[in-house]
Amino acid sequence: MKARQTILQRLTAFGAVMVVSCFVIVSTAGATVINWGIHDNVNIAGGYNIWSGSSSSEVLSRSNFSASAGSAGAAAWNGFATDGTTYWGIHDNVNVAGGYNIWSGNNFSEVLSRSNFSASAGSAGAAAWNGFATDGTTYWGIHDNVNIAGGYNIWSGSSFSEVLSRSNFSASAGSAGATAWNGFATDGTTYWGIHDNVNIAGGYNIWSGSSFSEVLSRTNFSASAGSAGATAWVGFAAASEPIPEPGTFMLLGMGLLGLVGFIHFRRPLRQVTCGSSGATAASGSCTVG
Repeated sequence: MKARQTILQRLTAFGAVMVVSCFVIVSTAGATVINWGIHDNVNIAGGYNIWSGSSSSEVLSRSNFSASAGSAGAAAWNGFATDGTTYWGIHDNVNVAGGYNIWSGNNFSEVLSRSNFSASAGSAGAAAWNGFATDGTTYWGIHDNVNIAGGYNIWSGSSFSEVLSRSNFSASAGSAGATAWNGFATDGTTYWGIHDNVNIAGGYNIWSGSSFSEVLSRTNFSASAGSAGATAWVGFAAASEPIPEPGTFMLLGMGLLGLVGFIHFRRPLRQVTCGSSGATAASGSCTVG
């Protein structure tokens, strides 16, 4: 009986450790950053092309086409964002001065189709939004600062509605020059901004940092990339997505085997009771309990 309890304890500990290890590895190892960019489609009125890649440079090169989607109406998109699960787009509300509509979906194609309305929010003033981003917990929006030439205000919140209301000021930052920001993104660790490159026709500079304030200061150059054509980028987004590795599946299998063993050995043993000390199961005078 004591040996059986020892086996039971070891299997329980083994199964628990393996399953916990598996989920830790899934959440940390094998993670990849997926980037998206939404670009005007000059061949379709109110249409957009979605480009993806493993980096902002790849997105800007427009070498990996993802999908096309349409968005009727003359209202403009101000930015896009995703936490890897839900996708958002912020769109002008032509019926409300300084108002915006937030559209969400399971992908950017659904967002661009404007089939899933999320919320409306207002932002007084003539200053423009340059982009939005989220890491799944905090939401940001970068907005022109009309009081400072080449300056920007960063607004944050627990939702894009709160960001658009501009009730939670985060920081101010400057970016000298007349070139424009095309969008911002974060995977929760690194922050990026895509900025016009005035020295290269259809070219862009990518700036990164540990915060959007650092990105806006343009102190940490990341890369340059080109995107031929006169069409414009509407916004960018990035998200970190965990990818299970073969070793993760092996750990999961081992953990499940340990749990199966735990369930098996946990069942009570069937006891054999005999009528007398000398009786045996073969004699027919024993019962199985």
